[in-house]
Amino acid sequence: MEISFCITTYNRLTDLKKAVNSVLDQNGLENIDYELLVSDDSNNDETEKYVLALSSENAKVRYLKNKNKGQFNNLNNVSSHAKYDWIVFLHDDDVLEKDYLSSVLLLEDKIINEGVDIVWGARNLIDKDDKKINVLVSSVTGLNKSLIVNSEEFLHQMLAKHDYTYGGRVIFPMVTGIMVKRELVLRVKFDNRFAVNADGLFLWKIFFNSKNSLYINSPIINYRWVENSERAKPSEQGIVYGEMKGILLAMIAYMEENLGVKNMVSRKNDFMNSFYFNAINVDGPVTWISLRYKGTYCSKLRIIFGILKDVVRNYPKSLIRPSFYFCVAIGFIPKILLVPLYKFYIKKNLFSIGILLYYGTTH
Repeated sequence: MEISFCITTYNRLTDLKKAVNSVLDQNGLENIDYELLVSDDSNNDETEKYVLALSSENAKVRYLKNKNKGQFNNLNNVSSHAKYDWIVFLHDDDVLEKDYLSSVLLLEDKIINEGVDIVWGARNLIDKDDKKINVLVSSVTGLNKSLIVNSEEFLHQMLAKHDYTYGGRVIFPMVTGIMVKRELVLRVKFDNRFAVNADGLFLWKIFFNSKNSLYINSPIINYRWVENSERAKPSEQGIVYGEMKGILLAMIAYMEENLGVKNMVSRKNDFMNSFYFNAINVDGPVTWISLRYKGTYCSKLRIIFGILKDVVRNYPKSLIRPSFYFCVAIGFIPKILLVPLYKFYIKKNLFSIGILLYYGTTH
């Protein structure tokens, strides 16, 4: 197996060193051909000096400067320079479990025989001090260590039902820690029209273009949950609902281009109805804006009621759902009361954390 480990970074040298070491310390690394690429978006030269010094000792480590600024341009940059058949993406503040690679290598025959081109798994949630908070999208006792996932079926579940269960477990995909065939990554690429949610669109597209994927039913990566980061900006600016709707419409257009408009009529209706249905959930954009919006109280209300108006216009059944009226009420609740209530809620509901992370509000 040949793997390009691809790390994108921006002004986080301390965390980057942990991410790099988590790759170089992998059990089984000596058994594969590999390279470690670091694509740097930083506005200082600290990262460059560190990686170049490392590459002088280890020729498998390569430094890349991202000339087109932005996290998704950075991801496209690093993947375009990868030379091996498989790409593993890693955020600069996340770390691989020491057995990430060995877990994959144990399943190499299954990956080859089942035509797998996407591999991912459960992950630990860690804080800024590397303390494990909990298992995000946890493994399930009594089930096999791995699961072959029909990519088309799972994509339909995600888009039409907002359902991330498969084979009796929640298997929530994220870009960081995922292993994807290089040709698939280069065919799809990250769409930089979106502020933070292009990673979600990328995941949908690779599942669309994949036959089978493989889920490892044990934590293989440590995902860092950081408050008040770049991914919070759409909620802070009140544009998170538009971002979410935008990537879904982009995915529908992509599928129409590949499958034909006629073949997408019923699917499109299912996808959009699912979106509107889930837009007014307790862990949806109205709550996120109520928690994070940095504008005035009146402008926050205008944004929230604009969202609710759009939902009702496109999905009238929302008016009979209690959660709709919860969303109406939550806009008026002062943030000082809402924050502790919501933190209690997500601690009791790990799947909600997964949805939060996916739609870009915390990391």
